[in-house]
Amino acid sequence: MKRITSAVALAALLTLAGCSGGFAAPQLTHSGNAESSTESTTESEAPETSADPTTPADTAPVPTSSSEAPPLPVAPMPPISGSGDDVVPMGATGFNAIKFTNEGSSNFVVKTDDGQLLVNEIGSYTGTVVVNLRDNEHATMLAITSSGNWTVTVIPPAAIPLKSGPIAGSGDDVFVYEQPMGPVTLSCPTCTSNVVLHAMSLSSGNIDLLVNEIGAYTGTVLYGGPSLMMVTANAEWSITPT
Repeated sequence: MKRITSAVALAALLTLAGCSGGFAAPQLTHSGNAESSTESTTESEAPETSADPTTPADTAPVPTSSSEAPPLPVAPMPPISGSGDDVVPMGATGFNAIKFTNEGSSNFVVKTDDGQLLVNEIGSYTGTVVVNLRDNEHATMLAITSSGNWTVTVIPPAAIPLKSGPIAGSGDDVFVYEQPMGPVTLSCPTCTSNVVLHAMSLSSGNIDLLVNEIGAYTGTVLYGGPSLMMVTANAEWSITPT
């Protein structure tokens, strides 16, 4: 499965904070290479110093910083697991996707410390949602309500899957859809709850609500081109360019 690793694709996803409807992109840099080179770590030779006695002894060189931003994680973070009601740190800041699983038989609700409702389901659950998508969202903690065992896996932007063409999935999901602009058909024939499709354009940052229905659904909508796609569904679904 392809991931966002190129500088171009990553920049498109992470630098839309100033766009209307865009999300709060973290201030990160990326080298554009999936693997970092170890050859660049050799130490430079110290410059020769002058023995001229007229050089003031209290003159010190201006310090320069050689520190660089840490590389972006390109894989999901280690899962956090627990049971029952709990409050846990996300372990990351800014925009991320998060995959949740729950084995309980009662309400499964996940809220953030700044009021975002990420999940609100009953019974077992497996799905991926986004957090801190918009400029005014700055969550760092997750408040979980559950009657069973659960897991939380934070997926950084560089690890969000890239997809194109006809695709299929199940439940809530988040991915970057590289398909060019055109009509697409969303089908969820066995859905019994909300069927929602949001698309955030990678070129403008605008978020379009393409589908918002309840129950079984099949319909064709106009898709605006490469976007961060957010699917809400409680059954198997498919997206097909037409």
